[in-house]
Amino acid sequence: MGNRGTLSTMTVRRSELARRRKAQGLSQEQLAEALHVDRITVYRWEAGRNEPQPYLWPKLAALLGISRSELVQLLSPQPGAFPTPPAATPLSGAQDTEHLAKALTDSARFFDGPIIGYFELQLRTYMSYDGTEGPRTALPGVLGLLRAVKDNAREVPHRVRGDLLRFGAKSAEFAGWLYRDLQETAAARFWHDRATEWAQEAGDLPFQGYVLLKR
Repeated sequence: MGNRGTLSTMTVRRSELARRRKAQGLSQEQLAEALHVDRITVYRWEAGRNEPQPYLWPKLAALLGISRSELVQLLSPQPGAFPTPPAATPLSGAQDTEHLAKALTDSARFFDGPIIGYFELQLRTYMSYDGTEGPRTALPGVLGLLRAVKDNAREVPHRVRGDLLRFGAKSAEFAGWLYRDLQETAAARFWHDRATEWAQEAGDLPFQGYVLLKR
């Protein structure tokens, strides 16, 4: 996956992404509604401040009327970027982004350790969001990661499945606490249960015990 764990510290306004949206007759609000995200999220994508969660890529590409590979190019860092504090953890280039796209559509062949490493970096970003902007800001990204775990856990190669489930357990435990902070106890209980299940399935008994103790 190229330079594993390397993050871009540059952002660039994605004018072509905005152009493709407008060519489809979509406002930022309409695109956000179709993807079930906030308008400010679409604005941040187009401003180059962060990138869509991977599980949104197929639907986003379809809405923009482009192929997956074309979307990868639109989301990749381009010349002329300007420095800014990163609001998310984008991949370091087109090759890495393409690897992620392949891993999420053919996990049995392409899902590997570097993909989990990328997910770990994303999770740390959302944990920082919780500390600075609150649980409601952090939650959508965490749920996106959890969906990626759920959708791929059965298909990934055996050598990485345990690591993916351990990551899923950690993410689910964090989601439970976010929901608890939002006073949504049923959702908090659901994700804490899922964290326990995934930790047990991964053979991570210490983390399973930790979740049970902290509930």
